[in-house]
Amino acid sequence: MRSSRRLALALTATLAIVVLAVVVKATAASQQTLPIRTVEKKTVKKQKSMTATLIAEATVQTWKCQDKLVLLGFRSSRENMQSPWTLPKSEKYRKWVLRQRVKKQTACLKVLHRIAYEWNWQAFPSWIIRLARCESSINWFAEGSSSDGTFYSAFNISRSVYDRDAHHMGVRGWYEGKGVPSPYEQAMAVIGHVRLYGDGFTGRCHGIARSSWN
Repeated sequence: MRSSRRLALALTATLAIVVLAVVVKATAASQQTLPIRTVEKKTVKKQKSMTATLIAEATVQTWKCQDKLVLLGFRSSRENMQSPWTLPKSEKYRKWVLRQRVKKQTACLKVLHRIAYEWNWQAFPSWIIRLARCESSINWFAEGSSSDGTFYSAFNISRSVYDRDAHHMGVRGWYEGKGVPSPYEQAMAVIGHVRLYGDGFTGRCHGIARSSWN
């Protein structure tokens, strides 16, 4: 009887030791894995926040570019784009939106750079600048009337002739497209005029085009 009781107590003590060991091991394991999961969640959250920040930056830069086009008359208003902070939380979708915003920014900057290039008339050949100064005091918006008809461009060329000159050089006519033709387009038109008609200018402006590089 006593031996059986001692055996039972020994088994109970052994079982308690085994259970305690299992509990300690499980607790240690949970303490090791829990911080790792927390770090993973923080990394994903930070990545999503960074994507939204990049979208916001691309949107702001695109709007700045579009505002410049509005001032120049090439756009009526800036484009309405959804705030990155209200976009769906899918990281894959947000990255797609980021690529689209960057494309819009790149396209706008390309247009802006082209406009800057075409309106940099100070870089034109000297004879073109001299001729524009002689004909209109370098007025790229000139639309004046006289007894001989209506004249267009900084070079005072009649409408029908101007369009023919422009098309000869592959640029648009006076009323073809949005806004007046740029100084670059008008300069190309006057080069076409000289190639088609020789000097073609009279009075005090006669002879200036002879020094052209056509």
